[in-house]
Amino acid sequence: MREIIIKNQKEWDELDKNFKEPTRVIFQDAKINELIESYDNCRIVLKGSSSIGSMKGSSRIDSMYDSSKVGYMYDSSRVDSMYDSSRVGFMYDSSSIWSMNDSSRVGLMLDSSKVGYMHISSKVGSMYDSSSIGSMNDSSRVEKAFDGVVIYTDYPNRVGFFDTGTTVKRTGIQSSFETMLKHGLLRADGITKAIKKVKQITESEKVYFLEDGTFCAQNGDTFAHAKTLKMSLFDLRFKLSDRDMSDYENLSTDDKLSLEDAITCYRAITGACSGGVEDFLERESINKNEFTIGEIIELTKDAYAGDTFAKFFKGE
Repeated sequence: MREIIIKNQKEWDELDKNFKEPTRVIFQDAKINELIESYDNCRIVLKGSSSIGSMKGSSRIDSMYDSSKVGYMYDSSRVDSMYDSSRVGFMYDSSSIWSMNDSSRVGLMLDSSKVGYMHISSKVGSMYDSSSIGSMNDSSRVEKAFDGVVIYTDYPNRVGFFDTGTTVKRTGIQSSFETMLKHGLLRADGITKAIKKVKQITESEKVYFLEDGTFCAQNGDTFAHAKTLKMSLFDLRFKLSDRDMSDYENLSTDDKLSLEDAITCYRAITGACSGGVEDFLERESINKNEFTIGEIIELTKDAYAGDTFAKFFKGE
């Protein structure tokens, strides 16, 4: 996928937005006044201290990282995923966020705004009107909820205050994979994304076409994320295959690997899919070219199958 780095308003204004091929536009420490529409073949990513004053119309952000911010969300604007310490100030109208992760925050939800899924230590300050949250997991929290708010959670004690007009349903979207699917969400290998459609490939294999343009293949309880349908199936079958780990049996935690060899090693030992690894590298902003085994263990301790990787080298 083609990548374009935008560092200021002038570069964004001058950019030709008729994207002829799939393009990831990365706002890096950029200050942008507003987004007012979505663009075909374009995925917008906020990194560093980037900020968007307001999102309007059908504008869409694929993901927010680091300390990036959006001031106001209006109309049917949408953010797919929030990570790290990213922030959204105010949500109005039918604006939506599909997934909040890490320490991401939303200040205030109004009207019919919606958050699909809250994970880890994400937090919403206050909710009013008909705003709603589809699922709360881990240590996620809502400080205050009023009026006709609807929250789905098995942990009502994580809603700091709610009045008699608030509905806190204990149906627990997060308690059932099937229930999340009914709400158009797929959570697999610690990644939550919105589903566009599903295709049955074989009797035991299916592929989810995801809203962000990526794919996730499934066989029973095994999943694999990737950028293409073909690669998702390849990774799925890789996970289910007998993987050769003999090349790594004599390595110690002090031995060094290049980034490429580290990825190969991690995937061979854990069965991690290429999409999951890529998501991790982007989310963690990995920019080193060499790592010791010990450094990899520390970096991946909370990642998919990180415990499996650590145990392999610790002889457990």
